[in-house]
Amino acid sequence: MKLKKRLIALALVTVMCLSALPMTVFAGNGNKNEASLTQHYELFNGEEWEKFVYETTEYPTLAEALKAAEAQPDYWDKLGLPEEMSYYFVYMNPIITLNEDVTVKKDEVLEYNSEMTVFLDLNGHTLDIKGRFAGGYDSEMYDPEIDGMVPVTYPSDIGVQSSVPGVFKSSGIIDVSIMPWTADTYYITGGQVNGFFGADGGNINISGGVFSGSVFFNNGSDAADLVINLSGDAEFLHLDFWVYSMTDMRKMIMTVSDSVKIADMKFGIMGPGKGNKPNLIINGGYFDSDPEVMLHGYKMLNADEVDHDNLEQYYVDRYGEYVPYSELEDWEKETFTEYYVYSDTCWKEFIEFCNTPQKFAGQNDWNADEGKYPWRVVGSASALRGDCNGDGAVDN
Repeated sequence: MKLKKRLIALALVTVMCLSALPMTVFAGNGNKNEASLTQHYELFNGEEWEKFVYETTEYPTLAEALKAAEAQPDYWDKLGLPEEMSYYFVYMNPIITLNEDVTVKKDEVLEYNSEMTVFLDLNGHTLDIKGRFAGGYDSEMYDPEIDGMVPVTYPSDIGVQSSVPGVFKSSGIIDVSIMPWTADTYYITGGQVNGFFGADGGNINISGGVFSGSVFFNNGSDAADLVINLSGDAEFLHLDFWVYSMTDMRKMIMTVSDSVKIADMKFGIMGPGKGNKPNLIINGGYFDSDPEVMLHGYKMLNADEVDHDNLEQYYVDRYGEYVPYSELEDWEKETFTEYYVYSDTCWKEFIEFCNTPQKFAGQNDWNADEGKYPWRVVGSASALRGDCNGDGAVDN
């Protein structure tokens, strides 16, 4: 009880310190600023973690706000917190809020170089990347060939969480990782995305550009539906479509049309198969392997369906991966009790093929190697769901 009361008292002192500090700082010249940077933290009061805003600073440009977000936070000292509070204090990810529409011109570079994820609130505005959005940080990774660590540069993470849905456009070069989480609208029409692109929510429209990094679509967000339209001549090196089919999850639909090129594609379904059904609609595209073979995943089993005498055929969710039960450690076998079975057919009820896929080696000079499977689903794209022949009607 003494520790609890002391922590509560320290939290109150912190709030008092905050009240003595300016909550909004203007870095501009009094005119309207493009963006603001909010720095905040969490403090444990003995019973729960509480969130506090340290300050919100206005900046003339988005570039200046991002540069300020890179700086190592120093408001621990400014708050005058004692050393014993270190275990009860956590810096939170900075938030940058747009105050107006922002365009990065073709000859401009927008940068964010930090290991800490920055969250971008579009706040109902439009961010248009025509130039380059760059940024990364130096770290290390294990190299099994030398059995040691080697230097590596990772792209910085930009998480998009908007209080008011906005618009993200890009026809330029994106070297950072973009993670859409809320109900914003995306238009990527050209250029190249070299970082990770992972969407949990939003209306994603990709009609051009080359995605050299991994693209991961997953309806794990409770804040927004996820609707994906892949069209035009967009190219994807690694595309993952992992969905939850749960009663409390939002809508998820992905449509592949036109001359989209997909070199590597993985599908997976998680959950009991109840509630809103995710849908994959294929009425176009070139695939590096037979899309009908790729449509597989892991299907959750009811407890009474698990064969405990043959558990090697079942898979269990661990750290976002599916591994054979036989490879789990003893403590994991006791902890992880949700079982899945690998299935080639679990997608049958979720996919709509508008036409039978046909194989054309070297079509459009893409993947001309006949040892691979450049597939083309012959059919017309239609805005009307279920209109497979593009005549504007849903009929036989």
